[in-house]
Amino acid sequence: MENTSLGKKVKSLRKMRGISQNQLAKKVGVKQATLSRLEAGLAKQMKSEALARVATALGVTTDYLFGNADKVRPEDLSQDDLEAKALLEHYLKMSYEDKKVLSRFAEFLAKGRDKR
Repeated sequence: MENTSLGKKVKSLRKMRGISQNQLAKKVGVKQATLSRLEAGLAKQMKSEALARVATALGVTTDYLFGNADKVRPEDLSQDDLEAKALLEHYLKMSYEDKKVLSRFAEFLAKGRDKR
């Protein structure tokens, strides 16, 4: 997998979870600059143990981070995040219109949380 593809997945997942690069870097035990280079596709290499910690912190498997799938599937989520897995399974069964409604509602909830 290209570093840019890996970096895009990490950045997307990090933003979906509402955490900063600095927060994720501290949780994973790497420097923020290292994480920034990873997300930008500029990291030459990163230890597999650190990448495993990134996947765990983001609630996905390393298979998802390194896989060819562009979208998260239920089996790509870590076993620790059962709520996300259940939500994704329901989401995948929804019609296009229902997905749009759910997306708007999720945005509404997220904005309300940001105001607190």
